[in-house]
Amino acid sequence: MSDSLINGQIEIFFYNPKISIQPPNDFGVLYLLRRDVYRCLGYNTDTWSVDRESIIWPGAMTVLAGIDLLGKFYKGDDSSNGVGQRFKDYYDKYIDNQNSEIIYQLRNSLLHSFGLLSKTKNKTYGFTVSASRDKLVEKYSETAYKIDLYTLWDRFEESIEKYKSDLLNNDLLKTKFETMFKFYGAVRIG
Repeated sequence: MSDSLINGQIEIFFYNPKISIQPPNDFGVLYLLRRDVYRCLGYNTDTWSVDRESIIWPGAMTVLAGIDLLGKFYKGDDSSNGVGQRFKDYYDKYIDNQNSEIIYQLRNSLLHSFGLLSKTKNKTYGFTVSASRDKLVEKYSETAYKIDLYTLWDRFEESIEKYKSDLLNNDLLKTKFETMFKFYGAVRIG
């Protein structure tokens, strides 16, 4: 693939969510996802002020889906049996190398049950959540955790810039990105 083509794909995918794009146009999936997170967290995307009540759970669910999405691109894989490992690999590399299993279980509890309980073969995870930009993960016991959803969002946003920087400087990551972009990178609206 030519550098100009992959650079164009990278530009579309990582386009700044604070800049409005009007249809008809190609929209990067990550761009759309990030704009939806902002909306869920109370931002007016015309003025970029917080002027409405946030709907934090759907916002957190969108952040967790964003980690899933970026994991596909980071690994260059979208196989159904690799979801957990992709999520955790991206999370470990770009967000926090200590809590990937806990956040993955939060993902499972919110996305699959719209709840705060996740069970594996060996463990049950119970969650409480906060929205105060405190510590990302607070462990209460071997099975109980408090997760700060705003801190998770902040770390997700920081991870995007780190991944993009690595991507721009690594041909293997570019190849993996290109493999996923044709399926998950952009949608045409309008």
